[in-house]
Amino acid sequence: MNKKEKFFELRIEGKSFDSIARTINVSKPTLIKWSKALHKELENQKVIEWEAFLERLQLRRQQRIVSLKNISDQLTAEFSKRNLNEVPTPKLLDFILRIQTRLDDLNDKVVLSSDTDNDLLGPNKWEA
Repeated sequence: MNKKEKFFELRIEGKSFDSIARTINVSKPTLIKWSKALHKELENQKVIEWEAFLERLQLRRQQRIVSLKNISDQLTAEFSKRNLNEVPTPKLLDFILRIQTRLDDLNDKVVLSSDTDNDLLGPNKWEA
């Protein structure tokens, strides 16, 4: 990997010019020139990585929902088979209510928003 490629990679990671200058042994003014020349590519890459992050977040959320739904279904099925006089009902009910509450929480939309106009994605709300 050449120095310019390494610079691009480190800038995408959010490293400062000072840190990059020390890491790849290139002067800060040179890095600033490279940054200006690569500005559009850097911004595009940041947006691509942000979108990939949001996709991973959504996938993990969906996996948790499926897992909790399966547990909820199993507990509900077990509860429906049991005689309430023989089973520690409060404990089983507590598990069912906790799982259902957690599912309800996960079903709420996650909304990410920017507090400033200078952020990469602007002052918009992004739903995950």
